[in-house]
Amino acid sequence: MKTIQLHKTTLILIAILLFYTFMGILLPLMHDDLQWFSNYNTDILKVGFASLNGRYIGNIFEIIAVHVSWLRWLSYGLISMGIIWMIMHITRCKAWTSYYLLAFSLMLILPSAIYADTYGWFAGFYNYATSTLISLFIIYYCINAIIYKEKQPVSVTVLFYVLCFFGQLFMENVTLFHCIILILAFLYEFTANRTLNYKLLFSFMIATIGTIIMFSNPNYRKILFEGSEYQQVSNNQGIFSKFAEMISTSLPYGVIFSQIIILSMIAALIIYLLLRSDRYVHLTILKRRIIMIGFIILPLYYLLFYNQFLLNKNTDIGLVGFVNVIVCGYFAFSIFVGIYLSINDRKTQITLYSLLIAICVSASTLVIVTPIEPGNFLIVYTIHVIILIILLKEFRKYKSINVNFIKGASLVLAVIYLSAFIYVHYEHEKRVQLLKQQIKDHPRQEVYTVESLPFEHYMHHPSPINKNYQEWFNNYEELPKMTKVKYIPFGSDDS
Repeated sequence: MKTIQLHKTTLILIAILLFYTFMGILLPLMHDDLQWFSNYNTDILKVGFASLNGRYIGNIFEIIAVHVSWLRWLSYGLISMGIIWMIMHITRCKAWTSYYLLAFSLMLILPSAIYADTYGWFAGFYNYATSTLISLFIIYYCINAIIYKEKQPVSVTVLFYVLCFFGQLFMENVTLFHCIILILAFLYEFTANRTLNYKLLFSFMIATIGTIIMFSNPNYRKILFEGSEYQQVSNNQGIFSKFAEMISTSLPYGVIFSQIIILSMIAALIIYLLLRSDRYVHLTILKRRIIMIGFIILPLYYLLFYNQFLLNKNTDIGLVGFVNVIVCGYFAFSIFVGIYLSINDRKTQITLYSLLIAICVSASTLVIVTPIEPGNFLIVYTIHVIILIILLKEFRKYKSINVNFIKGASLVLAVIYLSAFIYVHYEHEKRVQLLKQQIKDHPRQEVYTVESLPFEHYMHHPSPINKNYQEWFNNYEELPKMTKVKYIPFGSDDS
């Protein structure tokens, strides 16, 4: 029976790989992808990325991917499947087929802004998604080392060391995230068990070397002291002002409000487990109400005020930021207390707290990032998925789950996404051919008009946003270099 189950999980992983590989085929190159395809990559390689950033591995991946199509498609599929695979390892559900489909479905219902910034273009994908996969592996290794005390094969430990080094060369905040997670795991092992875990200490040293290499890039000194139109360490008001704005506005939106659906599911599961917990039932009515209000107030505030009045855009209103912090803090308090009261297994409880701490660490490292992009919260969403699946395992101790519903939902979502991006691919090819025909018919026309693509909010600027990106688009599609194009909304009658 176990062998049959393993065969099923293998088939599901292959199906997920094929799905994401096909999605990679359907996704056109856009925005920075087109820049990397141009001669820009040759110029930047000559100076060793000294004028760009320290994301050496992510940049190299992108350069190779935009020039080798089959490798781009396959790596898109493998990395996406790898994230699902690591979720199963951390949740300890790697032999349960239904949980693979659940994780797959949850990763498909990413908030559209995060999807667009990560899975919706290749430049973002190779930095955000790849670093997320590496972060998950590091979290998995640390949890196994300090909580479950499982001895890992030599090959896994060697891979862990390799990723601790190369994982530092993707995103600045992820670089700090890895260092903090590794030192926290080492300190927990030392304080809780009075033992020195030399593997964790060695991995931290390796990660520190990678961090030094990243931030030794000359451009960071320029960003820090001279400023940059896009990348900065802090805004003009200073690091403390940025930190206050981040705590009151950016993080509540990125960590909580933009992920309200999955957080509501997590809250619902904890509420169910609490109602069946003796420790919760024996609390006073006042204490029980205080905990429950924390779960209820967040979705109510989001539906009635935050979303209704677009408060995520009102960053200058101090009262809004204050209320955001109070509501999100209250919700987080209920989550922490709810886990303590509802989860009886000590190892599961510590695992959940470790994941919540990882979210806090990931969010705190964004203080060095300006602007904070939706893609920065991919790791946060993925950890939310892990927490949800662990809680669902606890839920199944009390009530069975209809597996057919999970299978049906995953199939429907897969068909919807494939259909949508097949349509995007078709419209993209149609748009390019229409543009070439217009140029052929009217070679002296100053500006040509074509439609934007459908579902552009699921991609990262698939229509060029300025002159430079239009020139890179022209270069890739073999159009005259100085062709000017006006992009009108999809479905307009003016094209």
